Amino acid sequence: MNSMAQHDVQRLINDIEEVRHVLEMLENDQALWARRQQEKDISDFMNYLTQIEVDISILMNRFVADNKSNEENEEYVFEEMQQSFSYINDLFHDIKLIRKDLGRSYIRPDEIKGLEIDWARFRKNMRQVLNDMKNERLGKMN
Repeated sequence: MNSMAQHDVQRLINDIEEVRHVLEMLENDQALWARRQQEKDISDFMNYLTQIEVDISILMNRFVADNKSNEENEEYVFEEMQQSFSYINDLFHDIKLIRKDLGRSYIRPDEIKGLEIDWARFRKNMRQVLNDMKNERLGKMN
């Protein structure tokens, strides 16, 4: 993997870690009924999620450009990356519902749980994408 791709992957991993941290903060703040902090957590979550979306787009473009010779494997990883956008869309939907409820009264624990479930799906998908990209690049060296 070239240094630019490694940098892109590391940025994606860092942003994923930031979202995980914000999700933990949101869960703690929900339990404490810390309304202003919940609003900040939601805003941070959306900002990092938007950055992850950008990270994936950059990574997808770089992967396609670097793997023109192996279209079958490229297509498989590309489809996995596209699936990640679907998961991101689910997360944005979840957070919009949470923001709406917070505006009315408070965040319900089941909404946080739904967000956590969708986040787990996204992370599993991203682990698979990154693993497949790594294997694809290793296969080129053999």
